[in-house]
Amino acid sequence: YDASKYSAFYFKAKMGAKDVEKKVRVSLADVNTHPSGGVCQNCYNHFNNNIELTADWKEYTLAFEDLRQRDGWGNPRPPNVTAEKLVNINYQIGGGKPFALWIDDLKFLEYKK
Repeated sequence: YDASKYSAFYFKAKMGAKDVEKKVRVSLADVNTHPSGGVCQNCYNHFNNNIELTADWKEYTLAFEDLRQRDGWGNPRPPNVTAEKLVNINYQIGGGKPFALWIDDLKFLEYKK
């Protein structure tokens, strides 16, 4: 997806139940981090940021420039997400933990800090 005219990703989210995992990693996969892009040799280290869910709906805005790959792995390691060649959006929760995640109003924004 070509999101080059945007600079941020917006969504609303909340926990869907009590006593579930609150920490969620939100990742944007691009041509450099997803194998379908044909570029990466050590794939899946997508550009990400962590959020913490609440019981009520909360708005999240993740600026592309604030997203980072995890340290120590991934090839290539470009400085920023390639917004003009996005592949997908991932919501990841630690393995083996109960979770209930509600997501709404996903959109890209022309965001100014």
